[in-house]
Parts: sequence; structure tokens; C-alpha cells
Amino acid sequence: MTAKFYVPADKYEQSDVIELPTYFHEDLTFDVNQTKLKFASQKQVDDLNLKSQSRLKEQKKKVTGWLSSDRDLTFDAYFDFTLPSDAEQAEVFQVFSSSTQESEKNREELPLAKNAWKVNNMKNIPQLSGCDLTQRVAKVLKPINIRSRAFTININFVLCGESSLNIITRSKQDNEETTVIKFLKTGKGAEQRLFLYFGILDRKNKDVAYIKRTEVPIMLTDELQIKNNFLEVSCSIHDNGDQFLVVSGEINGCSRYHFKAKYEQIIPYFEDFNLYMFGEKDNVIVKKLRLKLIHRERDMFMDPRMMQGKCCSIF
Repeated sequence: MTAKFYVPADKYEQSDVIELPTYFHEDLTFDVNQTKLKFASQKQVDDLNLKSQSRLKEQKKKVTGWLSSDRDLTFDAYFDFTLPSDAEQAEVFQVFSSSTQESEKNREELPLAKNAWKVNNMKNIPQLSGCDLTQRVAKVLKPINIRSRAFTININFVLCGESSLNIITRSKQDNEETTVIKFLKTGKGAEQRLFLYFGILDRKNKDVAYIKRTEVPIMLTDELQIKNNFLEVSCSIHDNGDQFLVVSGEINGCSRYHFKAKYEQIIPYFEDFNLYMFGEKDNVIVKKLRLKLIHRERDMFMDPRMMQGKCCSIF
């Protein structure tokens, strides 16, 4: 079963928020333009749910004490990579080479200089100015803890050609709570399509196993985007610190119509972690990024009505 990549005109007229269905594929390899993505087995999903429920019970018992001790935790970082670099960026955000010839340890010892992060007017297209994550890894250096808090990632990025942006949260690189959000763009010109994946770390095979996928509706109204084969995505990722994660946003500046997809199978993580991002294949440009610790929303995703409105202003 697949999601439609377009939305009928009458649905656009009825609602300004499109809630996307997500689909589970048991033990399936999905190949998009030679990009093979492995899906988790039903047993992996069942084990994940059991661990999540056990961790939620522990969180419920301890959260009152954590709220007291975590009340001074703050995090609000904003980056506009379309502007000249400033000194504060390197203190919180760093970019590394993602060459397969180097180990993860060596990569983090050899960060790229700030002047190598940027791409300015690639192909003389202003929309393609920003932080170049093509075949690179970005790491937020400041540790994050959401045992009693929530965390939002507001990001504006461009996918060119055949490419994908991967955002990794709740991760110390090898822990089972690691959660992966993948935006994958395929097709060319007027046939461009955008998929959204939610995945976990398969520790046994040391690879990502995806749990859910959906297809994000896109509107191609700009001849420049069609001719030069790129999509611009502005979205908010809300990690609620429990079992919930919601992705919402807009494509190609169509602010009237928001998409929204939720994922409910995350294992709560109580330790400090780092946020990672990496780009694959042709060109991945991050233009703006805001990271913020906020108060957790209680039961907001249990109420279907909460999925009918825009979650936030992205930028």
C-alpha cells in the first residue's frame, strides 16, 4: 500500500492541514533509484513497543523529580546559513566529512573549517545558498536531554536531484533509542516526489531499519524548481520526550497548506544525547535551523483534534 503523492483539489479547499497516513512494510527492502532502504520486521516492531511501554512506566514514576532538577535546562539556538558565518555557530554546530574511507572517530577529530560549510548561489540560484551537507555529517555539539522536556527542530532545507536529508535524534550513535527521520526526494522536473521515513537503529546489523513511510504531497508551481530539479522544505520536528514524534511543515513555500505526520513508536531516552544530520547523493543544502528545548505537551497527540491545526510557525 502506498500513499498518494498528490491531494485532490476539493481536499485542499476543505482543509489547510493534510494529515498523512504512514504505512508499515514488514521486512521489506524498498529501492528508490538504487537507494535501498531496509524495513524492520514485525518482531523488531513488537520488541520496540514492549521496550517503549516499559520505559514509559519508568518515566512516569520519575518525571516529577526530573522536572524539578531539570527546570534550569535551556536550549535555544538559531542558525541562518544564508548569512555570513559567526563565531557562535562553531561552538554549537559543526560539520564533518562523511567519506566512507574514514572512521566515525576520525571524522569527529577532523571537522571542516567554517569556510567549507557554505555554498553560495550554487548554479547561480539564490535558493541554493546555505550549509552544504552533501555527503557530510553535521553534529550539534551541545548535549540535549529530554527525559522531562520536549525538543523542537525547525529546519528549512533544499533537496536537489536525487537526494535525502537524515535527522538523527535521541542518539549516542549506537543506542537502541536512536530515532531517524529521513526526507528522500526522487524524480526529476515535474515528476519530483518526496517521501518521509521514520526509522530506528538495528544494533545487530549496525544499520537503520525503517518502521514507517509516507509520501508528502508537493505542489510544483515554480518553473525554476522544475527546471533545476529541486524542492524546498520548511518543517518542524517535535520530539515530545516520550513515545511521540510529529513532523509538520510545507513544501515550496506553500504556507497555506501544511502536511503533518506522527510517529508513536519511540523508546524514551533519559540520558544526554547529540543531534546529527547528514545528506546523501546529489545536493542537500540547509538554509536555516532552530533548536529549542520546550515544555512537554501532555496528551496532545492522543486527541485527534490536535492534528487538525498547524503546530507552529516554522520561521
